[in-house]
Amino acid sequence: MLQYLIDALKSRSEFSAWQVTKASKRSHQLFLIREEVESVRQVDTVKYYVTVHQEREEGEGGGSDGGKKVMGESSFVFLEGDDAGPKLELALEMASRVSNQPWTLPGPDQRYVGSEIKDESIVLNPDKIIRKVQEEILHAVGELEGVRLSSSELFANYTEYEMENSLGLKVTSADTDMMFDFVLLTGEGHAEVESSGYKTCRFYKDLRVAESLRKYAQYAKDSMTAVLPENGKADVVFGSRFAGSGAHRVLYFWHYIGNKTLTLLSNMATNLNLTDMESGYKMFRREVMGQIQIEENRFGFEPEIVAKASRLGLRIYEVSISYHGRTYADGKKIGWRDGFSALRCIFKYNFLR
Repeated sequence: MLQYLIDALKSRSEFSAWQVTKASKRSHQLFLIREEVESVRQVDTVKYYVTVHQEREEGEGGGSDGGKKVMGESSFVFLEGDDAGPKLELALEMASRVSNQPWTLPGPDQRYVGSEIKDESIVLNPDKIIRKVQEEILHAVGELEGVRLSSSELFANYTEYEMENSLGLKVTSADTDMMFDFVLLTGEGHAEVESSGYKTCRFYKDLRVAESLRKYAQYAKDSMTAVLPENGKADVVFGSRFAGSGAHRVLYFWHYIGNKTLTLLSNMATNLNLTDMESGYKMFRREVMGQIQIEENRFGFEPEIVAKASRLGLRIYEVSISYHGRTYADGKKIGWRDGFSALRCIFKYNFLR
């Protein structure tokens, strides 16, 4: 198949350069449900990563005039059984829309050394390694008070690479990697809280199973512990970052002011006395959710759901939650436009419906 791809690329004069990398992966996998092994398997895959270049004048292929040399580039993944023709046509079309600075691929006369970043224990005894990780997981969870394992997946992968390009360079390399993900549970019944995590690394010694599980176990313990009040008194339970003693990270003052303002306006419209209308933690009985049609798909969901719940005359409770807020560097998305959207939703779902 590698030679088939190379021959197909050589036959296309539109490409000024190309590179193909064959990645042959052997993956040993183990799946746990609670403490029992659900399945063990070996999965072998072969993928071909292709990059094509098209050197042209800047005015060609949709660019601006000027005669400047530019480099179009496109990449795709090729699998066993695929037809190279349509993929190369699409790659040519995509490359014609890219205008990078010209550059050349490394040739056989240049220093280009294939890397070997691999753990020999994963290469030689992958089944033994994942069984060892299984034991470490069960032992670590057993030492965590109030936490139990729901499920886990373990992967020990070994990948060999063969790379060849249009200038005649041929390089081989290999690497290993491990991954395990897991779901931890704490609490019981309505108070059950779930925390999921994962860890990836190149070498087994860097997996540090116990350390990862301890960290995410603490997340589970610190998560919302909202429970439906005893004797079935509540139809809806809202979490609040500003009520009670739940731990919360100290962050943006003006976000806090904006949140309190939106909560006040929502309370004036619904005649409720919530302390945190914008909280993402909201628990509903199944039959209650069947009565509500959700229309918003961003942060407008919060004022919408509060307005619709208030009109149904439901028994609404509020409980304290812990809160580990994110900065924008951490991936926080909400901005001032979402504040105006919340105002729109407060008016729309309280006065126009």
